[in-house]
Amino acid sequence: MTKDQRIRRVALLCCHFTRNLAYFRAGRKELLLKKEGDFWITVVGNFIDVSVLEWSKLFVYHSDKHHWKQIVSDKKEFRSRLVKTLGITNADWSKSWHEIKDYRDKFLAHLDSEFTMDIPDMTLPQRMVEFYFDDLRTYCSSNSVLDGMPRDMSQYYTDCHNEALVVYKHNKALQPTT
Repeated sequence: MTKDQRIRRVALLCCHFTRNLAYFRAGRKELLLKKEGDFWITVVGNFIDVSVLEWSKLFVYHSDKHHWKQIVSDKKEFRSRLVKTLGITNADWSKSWHEIKDYRDKFLAHLDSEFTMDIPDMTLPQRMVEFYFDDLRTYCSSNSVLDGMPRDMSQYYTDCHNEALVVYKHNKALQPTT
């Protein structure tokens, strides 16, 4: 696989993360999950699970081929720019990283003996993906590598969130009232 092919795959993971996070949040906003039934609980839950998995590929497992450390040339410089741009500390990064890794390890990949599942706060991970996605352009050998991809990940999130709200509202309207 060429570097450009890998960068394109990373960009796709950024899109998958963002789309699934938007669908999850829209579902949590629009639906009263326990009232709506097991189908919607499962659908919305699957969206957060996919988001966690995709983020993990990008930021958790350093040896994964899509992890940012496998793509960027100057790792210290990238991390420094990300921290500075997002206005976070290394402790903020670490806290978010551990929340997601724990959720993935204890509930998604394995079902450990924990009784309470805490869905991680995905605010910082979303901003990190937006930063990473924007940064990918600097590593491409040509502008065509990211053809067909969104230009702006934040706008893509908004578009996906709005799309999901329409679908959820439409399906709620079709539900029989009791």
